[in-house]
Amino acid sequence: MEFNINPCEGFFYEEDTHSYFMDGKLIPGVTTICGNLGKPWLAAWKVKMAVEYVRDHLRPETAYSKKAVDLILTTAKGEANKRRDTAADKGKEVHAWVEAYIKGEQAVPASKDKEVDAVIQKFLAWEKATAPKWLKSEMMVASRQHEYAGTLDFIAEIAGKIVLGDFKTSKPGYHWDWGLQTAGYQGAVEEQGGKVDERLVVNLPMVGGEVTAYPVKTPYDLDWKTFLSLRQAQKWVSYTDARKEMN
Repeated sequence: MEFNINPCEGFFYEEDTHSYFMDGKLIPGVTTICGNLGKPWLAAWKVKMAVEYVRDHLRPETAYSKKAVDLILTTAKGEANKRRDTAADKGKEVHAWVEAYIKGEQAVPASKDKEVDAVIQKFLAWEKATAPKWLKSEMMVASRQHEYAGTLDFIAEIAGKIVLGDFKTSKPGYHWDWGLQTAGYQGAVEEQGGKVDERLVVNLPMVGGEVTAYPVKTPYDLDWKTFLSLRQAQKWVSYTDARKEMN
C-alpha cells in the first residue's frame, strides 16, 4: 500500500533556517501554532525545578558567602531550561533514529547514550508487537488555505487502518493538547487530497514506563476548529511582533 498526497502549490521549505514558506511568505509551523495554547502548569514546574536545585546545593549548618549564594540562586533560575534542553536533545536523537529506521537507513540501535538506546529498544519491542506497515516518515504537509505547514512523524497502516501518528518522548501519560497538533497535520493532509482513519500518539518515555500508543481522545472536528482558532491567534502574534520591531 502507498500513501500519497498532492503537492501544495507555492509551498517551500528552507533547510538552512528550518522555515516554511508559501509564495515566498514565511508561514508558521503546526507546533508554533499550538504553542499559543496556554500552559499554566509550566510556571509551577519551573519553580519546582529551582527549589529542588537550591535544596540540593544549600547544605544546612553550612556558611556560604554572598557570592556563593548568588551563584546557587542564579543557577537555580536556569535549572528548568537546562533540564528541558537536555530532554529535548535526547528526544531529537530518538526521533532521528526512528526516522532513519522507518526509512530503512538504519537496522540496529546505535547510540552512546544508554537512555536513548533504552527508548529505542522499547520502540522496537512495540513495533514487533503492533506490526505497523510504515508508509511515510517525517512527512511535510502544508495548507494553502490556512497558510501553515508542518512535518508529521509518520503515516502507517495499523490493523487495516491508515493512521497519522506522532512520537512523544515525554513522561508517561496522555496530554490533551496532542489532539490539536495531530488535527493540524490531518487538516493539511486532507487539503492535499489524503485521507486518514485515525490519529495516534506513541509515547516513548525517556524516564520510566513502557511504550504506550494513545488514540487521540478528542473528536477531530473539535480539535480542528480549536486548531484554526490558534492559527488565528498566531496571525495576531505575528502582526503585533512585526509592529514591535518597527517601533
